[in-house]
Amino acid sequence: MATFLEQITAAKQLEITALKQNPGLAELERQAPAMLSYAPRAFHAAITPKKAPINLHCIAEIKKASPSKGIIREDFDPVAIAQDFAQTGASALSVLTETEYFKGNPAYITQIKKVVNLPILRKDFILDPIQVHESKKLGADAILLIKAILSVETLTQLMMLAHRVGLDTVVEVHNQAELDEVLPLGCPIIGINNRNLHTFEVDLNTTLTLADKLKYHHPRPVLIAESGYSQSSELHTLTEHGLNAVLIGEGLAKHPELTQFFKQGR
Repeated sequence: MATFLEQITAAKQLEITALKQNPGLAELERQAPAMLSYAPRAFHAAITPKKAPINLHCIAEIKKASPSKGIIREDFDPVAIAQDFAQTGASALSVLTETEYFKGNPAYITQIKKVVNLPILRKDFILDPIQVHESKKLGADAILLIKAILSVETLTQLMMLAHRVGLDTVVEVHNQAELDEVLPLGCPIIGINNRNLHTFEVDLNTTLTLADKLKYHHPRPVLIAESGYSQSSELHTLTEHGLNAVLIGEGLAKHPELTQFFKQGR
């Protein structure tokens, strides 16, 4: 039986085929022309430490559903949620755009961008260069690249293209083997996901263990902790282990008191 990850990537390949047919690569490239600047971009700048002590930045996630939990928010209004997050200490936003399993929509990025002045990470299953151009057209500031579904060769290709068109990249890993593969690539931002994408089980020790491995790495990437956070004590622990940011959505929805942690850090 196929895992969640295998099912999602199979469905995504069908979307990519449709995207190549309409509007097609040439049209997307025309609508989202290349930007040849390699300067730090908005997303990277928003979560990069600017002074000591380092404060933990919040990347607030806008997500309607997940394969493991079903519908998370029945009253889902992505723009209103983004506006709330912008008022409660978020440094950046993560927007789920996968349509079938997470009930997202790529159009959410464009809608939110019109009213909220925070950098946006497009969180989806990026497999093909055409999705990079699509992300640029939508108005994303960064894209998620998941090592578990990408070879080193493809990951490198997508990173280079994203940087060429002016997008930051968050390279996501789930274990030591994946981390070992991506470190030689010089990734500016690495996300450590506590969720096993094959079983959807969560282990908060994943981030702490891998972050400690990078304590003396030079140059050290900006580190993002992902998935499973619901208590202020967990956020304090992330700060102690040198994390720069935490990606959190459902935790903010169910535990609004967490916003005080980020407000105090501003």
